[in-house]
Amino acid sequence: MHAEGHGLKIVAPELGSQGAVALFSDTPRTSPSALLAVIRSSRTLSWHLWPLVPLSALLLACRAPASDAPTPHDHVHDDHSHNESAPPALITLPERQQRRMPFGVEAADERSIRRTLRAGGEIVAPVGKLVQVATPVSGLVTTDSPMPAVGRPVLEGDALAFVAPTSTDHSFVRLRADAMEARREAERAERLFESGAITGTRLEHARHDLEVAAAALAGVGGDGAEPGADVDPDRGLFALRTPISGVVAARHLDPGEHVEEGQSAFTVVDPSTVWFLARVPSPDVPPLDELWGAWFTVEGGSLVYATSEVVSVGSVVDPLTRTVEVRFSVPNPDGAIRVGMLADGRLQVGEPVSGVAVPARAIQDEDGLPVTYVAVGAETFERRPVEVGPSDGEWVLVTGVDAGELVVTTGAYQVKLASVGEAAVGHGHVH
Repeated sequence: MHAEGHGLKIVAPELGSQGAVALFSDTPRTSPSALLAVIRSSRTLSWHLWPLVPLSALLLACRAPASDAPTPHDHVHDDHSHNESAPPALITLPERQQRRMPFGVEAADERSIRRTLRAGGEIVAPVGKLVQVATPVSGLVTTDSPMPAVGRPVLEGDALAFVAPTSTDHSFVRLRADAMEARREAERAERLFESGAITGTRLEHARHDLEVAAAALAGVGGDGAEPGADVDPDRGLFALRTPISGVVAARHLDPGEHVEEGQSAFTVVDPSTVWFLARVPSPDVPPLDELWGAWFTVEGGSLVYATSEVVSVGSVVDPLTRTVEVRFSVPNPDGAIRVGMLADGRLQVGEPVSGVAVPARAIQDEDGLPVTYVAVGAETFERRPVEVGPSDGEWVLVTGVDAGELVVTTGAYQVKLASVGEAAVGHGHVH
């Protein structure tokens, strides 16, 4: 039997048990299905040869593929050609998923923002807003002292602890007694002058003596204005009082402890106003008339704090860091900014720059590339790389987004995850 016409020749002796099958491929277009059709159409094929049919089909399948079938090389080439001409791929995030998580968009806007200089720094207390309360005498801290805990608010004049003096040096006691005596003499001179019993010169002398005694007492830690206010007359105890209102930042003694004269007992800070101390590299320090303000974030937080009140620009370069200190006053009514925090800031300098701005939260850092996700529909988004410019902490000037376009400000990471999922599905076939 001979069967030709499909690149195949089958030779079989008629009904012979020694039949043989010879395969010849004259063309690569023969397919396994065509082979099977030829074999079935032959009525002279011996049943002895039917077990060879699968082998014949397998051999043909291993031949070179048909010219009209896509090859892996051709497929890759087609993909590249498509990517070069295709628009940016859209990302789908269904509205039902948006409603299940924090999600929000905001329109890009035309804004004017000043150029900024980056500067690290820290939060410090203004002058007079942080004080050390020291012990005026050597002695023992009484066990019934108030001892406010760290973080507790205190008012000016509050007693923080009582000290029972044990020192043989009574200079403080003597100065306090002199101040109290001078106050009594001054009050007596006031009454006598009002009754006409003494002249004005005697009154002035009494007032002067009081001022000298009060200054001497204040010099060793006493209360010059109220000489008797720092002592319990019944027990002879000295009271440690805070000179400012604020909160207790540190406590350096315990009840029953022996303390020395001049030893630091408490640290009190008034946090209602703090300073942002920025350390600016010396070549970048702007003139005072070009410095408009600053904004910064503190360690462990993303909240932006802004200020336009420049306190001072240093005139000395730190020899170790080669930086200049620039101080800004920052209102802190709720005490959220704590003295000692590290800060990362931007100093606003020069004239404003105008352009399209997006909220700072819309900028995503993807391997060092700033990216935004722009909403082009209710459920579709486009990944948009951008170039960033000046920022005021809340808004950032960008190139790559038009005014009025909606950018994702909350939930951008979920949009990114959706794009990764779609990419995985789109490239799931075998190469």
